[in-house]
Amino acid sequence: MGNGAPRAPPKRLAERLSKKSSSKDKASRKKSDPSKEPPPADENGEPEQTAKMEAAPLPPLKPLKVPRQLAAVTADPCGAPAKPAQAFVPARVTPAAEGGSDGTEDLADLMTKALAGGDAAVPLRGSASNGMVPNFHCTGCDFQVLKVDNHIWANNGDVEYMFLRNNYPNVMKLRAKLEQKQGCVAYCCQCSSRSADAGADLSDVAEGLKWRVIQM
Repeated sequence: MGNGAPRAPPKRLAERLSKKSSSKDKASRKKSDPSKEPPPADENGEPEQTAKMEAAPLPPLKPLKVPRQLAAVTADPCGAPAKPAQAFVPARVTPAAEGGSDGTEDLADLMTKALAGGDAAVPLRGSASNGMVPNFHCTGCDFQVLKVDNHIWANNGDVEYMFLRNNYPNVMKLRAKLEQKQGCVAYCCQCSSRSADAGADLSDVAEGLKWRVIQM
């Protein structure tokens, strides 16, 4: 028996040996493949490629274009109209006022006021000097413009939109934002307000607002 030919290993043992040899070949291939090796690291131990990406400057951001309607909504979520640049409207200076007046001109002014008596403000309860201005309307809130004589709006005319919306046309509540001043008028609707001289023209008072003088 010692002189006989060596026996072949069993089939299962041969399969195991072949699997081990193939796995060793794969491991040696991975070690020798340069593409599988980790990238070189910098002084902090981070990959150089990551450090280069972090150091690269980012392109400048382009300004975002916001539609006009969306910009208006974001500017004031309550829907308040833009406030006019001029909070107080002075009366126009006429040449007659600059050069002085005689009795004839004073009489003409009195006649004009007497003839215009039918267009006087409709008084509200509490005072005859408070009332709606005839043919003076707001196209924003669709309400008639209210006036309070011998008063101006406090804080240089800075009246909150919600204050007007909640208190118009109750003059007693609106007085919380009014100051007494002779010869002046405080105008407001449910969305806007403005102070003016008593002699200021309504077209000047309405400038910059959604107020309109209705021609009858």
